[in-house]
Amino acid sequence: LNIVGVKFTTERNSIPYLGARTEDRAEMVVVKSIERDSPAWFGGLNSGDLLLAIDNWRIHPGKLPDRLKDFKAGQTAMFTVFRRDDLLNITVTLGAPPLSNFALVPIEKPSASQAKQYEQWLGEPHPHLSD
Repeated sequence: LNIVGVKFTTERNSIPYLGARTEDRAEMVVVKSIERDSPAWFGGLNSGDLLLAIDNWRIHPGKLPDRLKDFKAGQTAMFTVFRRDDLLNITVTLGAPPLSNFALVPIEKPSASQAKQYEQWLGEPHPHLSD
C-alpha cells in the first residue's frame, strides 16, 4: 500500500465484545447464536437463552448495545436469563471491542513515485500532492 501512497487504518468499536448474536421477539431479547471462544461462550450463555437483565438492569428489545456501553473490556457483567424454565445468573467477562471501520487513507506527504503510482492505480491525482 505504501508504494501507492496510502495506509490502512482501523478503529475499534466502542461497545465491549460479547460474542452473542441476538434477536428481538416481542418484548424479549433472545440469543440466536454464540461465537465459539467468545466471552459469551466462555461465560456459558446458550442459544435460546432469553436475556432479561445485565447487572440487574432490564434489557429491552433493541437496547442490548446500549447496556453493553456501560462496561469496559475486561469487566464482568452478570446476565440474568431464562433457559427453558430455569432462571439463571451467568457471569461473563466482556472482551475488547472488535476492530471496525477499515479504510485506506492517502498518506500526508507522498513522494513523487507514490503520487505517480496512486494516479496510475486510481486514475486521479493523489489528494495530498505537495506543490
